[in-house]
Amino acid sequence: MDQIAALKWVYENIAGFGGDPGNITCFGQSSGGMSTRAALCSPLAGNYIRRASIQSAGGLGMFSLDKTRAEMEEKGIRFMESTGCSCIGEMRKLTADELRIANDKLGGLGAGFNIYTDGYVLPESIEDCIKGGRIHDVEIITGCTADEGANDKPPMFGLSGCRSAYSGEISLSAAVSFDACLYNK
Repeated sequence: MDQIAALKWVYENIAGFGGDPGNITCFGQSSGGMSTRAALCSPLAGNYIRRASIQSAGGLGMFSLDKTRAEMEEKGIRFMESTGCSCIGEMRKLTADELRIANDKLGGLGAGFNIYTDGYVLPESIEDCIKGGRIHDVEIITGCTADEGANDKPPMFGLSGCRSAYSGEISLSAAVSFDACLYNK
């Protein structure tokens, strides 16, 4: 909801900075790409987005981790306990590295915290929204980065991983799209 509030603020105020509220592009990479795709499936995003760039967000079915709110809250409690903390105040004192290491111990990418269908921001799963043609009708460019998810580890995906992650998604999208797997090689 904070990201949608930010989009709304930009939409309502961009003209004051010389911008066009009818020409807003939302960009996200990795989890930001997942958030961008979620915004395109949320009725709360309204007409705030005209174009989207979704990079390294995985394809349809790649991260089908749709959980209930109760399951996500339970996962949060387990995660907090795994850090040795007993409250959010203690967790706020942890460094970014400590949090990343704790998340990696849960299983890393895919096992951590993800977007879930809450019935309000996302009335249906992102996959069902896209497959049903209910994604906002905007122009979309998709692609992925060469070293996605690498941090201090070997890259998780290569060119074939990028192509397979997005195969099928483009034809299902209600938007004007093209697949751009760009690498600096």
